[in-house]
Amino acid sequence: MRPSLAYKPHEDFPFTLFEGTDFLEPFLPLAATRNGDVGRIVLDTALPYGLLATAFAARGTDQHTLRQIQRWGWAGIDDSKDNYPFLFGMVALSGLSLFLPAPEDGDRYSIRLRIDRFAVFGLGVGLSNLEVEILKKVFNRPRPDEPFSKGGASRPSGHAVTGFASAAFLSSVLRDTLRPEDEPNLGLRVLEEVGSALPYLGAFYLSLERVHHYKHFLSDTFLSGAIGIFTTKLFWDWAFLRSELGESWAGSFDVGYERGGFHVAWVVPF
Repeated sequence: MRPSLAYKPHEDFPFTLFEGTDFLEPFLPLAATRNGDVGRIVLDTALPYGLLATAFAARGTDQHTLRQIQRWGWAGIDDSKDNYPFLFGMVALSGLSLFLPAPEDGDRYSIRLRIDRFAVFGLGVGLSNLEVEILKKVFNRPRPDEPFSKGGASRPSGHAVTGFASAAFLSSVLRDTLRPEDEPNLGLRVLEEVGSALPYLGAFYLSLERVHHYKHFLSDTFLSGAIGIFTTKLFWDWAFLRSELGESWAGSFDVGYERGGFHVAWVVPF
């Protein structure tokens, strides 16, 4: 196991957020690959890439999935409230998770770590929703209940992006607390990996609610999922990757200039 050190000594907010080029990790998981952290690769990279690919590849089946999900009565417990109770519940739970303990606390509970977590949470959710508002104008796709809706576009979904951004944050906090990558017992590690992934069940359920409520197509919510996860993980890894994994993203990747031209190197242990 890596030693638990005090949280970023001699660095005050907002400088505690800056961790070089580590924000690239969700898109190209070099540090996770180097550390053999399969769970991080699956949740932070494979999952959002899968959602992104599905959002475009499965768009032609949207009418079929819309009709199927309409039959699932359990998928619309708060449709009458426009699915806000479930959404606000997810946001509140994720926000409260920033107070969970972390190995970076060292010998005492770090307020600076909580401030950094709060900043990452706010930036992840805020920028995700800004991206959605921009992309709505780009795709300009009518909602399934058009012309009866009160306005707004269907692709991507604001509810879903907030849900997935919140789930990505909560999942990251749980991984930071449980540290499954450091668990030598395979059975316990699997349980910790599953526990870290559970928040995404809430995000997927919220996506089904939006389809059941006839506000979005399923591929629209999947696109939101990719946006929410990638954006939140970008800020999380930018702020915490080195303190979690003990090395930076750039520690596995090198670009330099030598006589005759540039060189690019990616170090992977075997």
